Formats: sequence, structure tokens, C-alpha cells
Amino acid sequence: MQPDFSEVESLISPCINAGALRLVSGKERAIDLVRRFSQSSAEVHQRIAAAVYSNNAWREGLEAEDWPILEELSSSAFWSVRFALLEALRWIQTEDRPITPDDAARALMLLFEMEVAGNVEVAEGWAGLFAGYHPTFPLKNLNDNQCRLILERLEGVPNIDYHSLKSTLVALSERLPVEVVQWLLRRFDYTDPNFEPVPYAHFRDNLGHGPSYDLKGLAKSPDYLNLLREVRSHALGADGRKSFFLPSLFEMLSLNYGPEGLQVLEEWIDEAERHSDAAKLQGVGLLLREASRGFAYAQVSFVSRLLSVAEGISDDALQTVRGDIYSSMTSGLIQSTPLQPAPVHVNQRDQCLRIAQELPPGSAEREFYESMSRDAEQMIAHELKRDEELDDEH
Repeated sequence: MQPDFSEVESLISPCINAGALRLVSGKERAIDLVRRFSQSSAEVHQRIAAAVYSNNAWREGLEAEDWPILEELSSSAFWSVRFALLEALRWIQTEDRPITPDDAARALMLLFEMEVAGNVEVAEGWAGLFAGYHPTFPLKNLNDNQCRLILERLEGVPNIDYHSLKSTLVALSERLPVEVVQWLLRRFDYTDPNFEPVPYAHFRDNLGHGPSYDLKGLAKSPDYLNLLREVRSHALGADGRKSFFLPSLFEMLSLNYGPEGLQVLEEWIDEAERHSDAAKLQGVGLLLREASRGFAYAQVSFVSRLLSVAEGISDDALQTVRGDIYSSMTSGLIQSTPLQPAPVHVNQRDQCLRIAQELPPGSAEREFYESMSRDAEQMIAHELKRDEELDDEH
């Protein structure tokens, strides 16, 4: 039978935190009241029990009797209760008010045993205790095994496109580069259609605004090239969700197709040429789908060789690779002024025509750049005609 909470509610309602509650009712009575709330089957009562452990509560110091209550709340069936507890634990210690080493160890044990992956908001709050704006237990103060526990707890989070989650992974990528890459690859094994293996907004700074989430720490690892090769290997036979998300992962880890990223892709181009391996060549094309619009302008030699080798293998290989490069050059938002050609299309037309004129006549690479210039010219004509028709209607 559910106990009567009317007396508890009348005492606890005026008290904004556990410290105030203890002043009102005495320490032993306060702990008993909070314990009764934490043991209730009602979500609202458990949330009250978690909420009373707020900033000022920790100034009173932790009692041995507090820990069973905190542990019980940490395993609550209600995500809102776990979230409220995490918000309270954020203030368990500060720079000017550290807790004892024993209490810190016990708090960390509580956190590491807490299930958080099933709820994005709870996982973000949990990760915020270790990284982000004001971490309670900074990663620099944790050992490698504790950092591995963090990765283990976060693996099943359905969406990691949140500040504290990405900040945690960025910090861990420099410290545990192999584990982080393997962690990201394991996320492709989840079959839930709502599960996103990699962040939609990537790990990069958003157009210069807000914090940067670059995984530059990976490049410092002596295993960096092998890590990129491991990601590359997943391109063979990739289909469905993996073929959609894998290019994003490679782009992120290669730091937007940096020198090392191009090196491991060139290795496959070489192997494809030696063994007429269309699968590896098409794998390169797949991994290039997240390249920026300017990639084909800045990496003419790379693109030209890729197309040339593809032409030597088969027409299907050439068409597949062309399609992947075309996709990278034409994806994204396009901004334009009415009755004026879009600058991105003008740039594509002019850049591709200039590049084509410097390539061997009749080559696959020259034909590709010429076709991209023609496509841009056609898009310009189509957009101007559309704008004129809309202008006439008004």
C-alpha cells in the first residue's frame, strides 16, 4: 500500500533544498523525509527527493545516510528523476568547495553505474558532468579506465549531436583515439531507424559561431592512418544507413579530407588500378560524398586520377564515381538574389570550364569538368527564366 505523504509534503514543500529542510525539521528527520519520497512509486515524489539535493544542500556536507537515497534515485524508472538528480549532482562540488576524495569516488561510482543511454537529455546531462562548460568531474582528473567507462555508458545514445556529448568525445578522442573511433564504428550496428550513428552537425564549428568540435586530437595519434584505414574498410559493400552515414564519419575523422585522409583514399585508387578492383574505387567515391563544393576545384589532380582509373576499369565504375563527385559538388543550400544567377552556379560554371581547358582533350576528367560547367550554365538559365516568370506574375 502506498504510504501517506501528506505530512511529508507539508514539511518539504516550503524547503527549496535539503539544507533548508534540515534546518526546518532537523537532520535525521530531513533524511527520513527525503528517503520516504525516494521510495515512493510516484514520479512527482521521486523528483522532489532529487530536487532537494541542490546547490546549497551540499554545503551541509554529505551524510552516510544520503548515499542510499542518491543511489536509489539514480536507478529510478523515471528519466525525469534521473535528470533531476544529475542537475543536483552538478553542484556536489565546485572549485572553491571540493568534496572529500571518498565522496568523490562514491559519486563517480554512482554515475558510472547509472543507465543513461536510453534518453538523450539524460545522457547530455550526464556527459555535462565530465565535459562541457562547467564540468563537475573534469576528464583531466579521471584515469583512462574511468574514461572508458564513460564511452561504454554513452554508446547506445540515439543522438549525440549535443554540446556536452560532443565535447566529451572530442576530449576523449585525443586521450583514447583508438577507442573513440571503434566506439563510433560500433554505433553503425544499431538498427533502430531513429538511431543516428554520427552527429548531423558533425564535430565542426558551425560557420565560425559557437564552440568548435574538431576531432583534431585524433591526428596526433601514431595510429591515425590505421584508424582512417579501418573506417575506409567499411565502405566495401556498404549499403542502406551505413552508406548514408559513413561518408560523414570519414569526413569528420579525416578533418575534412585532409592530407592523411586523401593518402588512405589514394591507396585504394592505386590498388584498384593494379587489380581492376571496381569495389574499392567505388568505395572511394562513396567516402567522398561529404566533400565540400570546393573539393573538386582544390583537388583537381586527385579527382582526375580517380576518374581516369575508373574509366580504365569499367563504364559502371566511372558513372558511379562521377555520380558521387557530382553529389558532393551540388549538395547543400543555394542562395541567390531574384533575377540574378546564383553565385555558386556562376562559380561552378567558370571554375569547371577553366579546369577542363587545362586537362587532356577527350579524357574522362576533362569531360567531367566540362559537363559540370554545362550543368551550371543550364541551372543559371533555368533559374533566371523561373524568376522572370514569377516577376511577370506580380
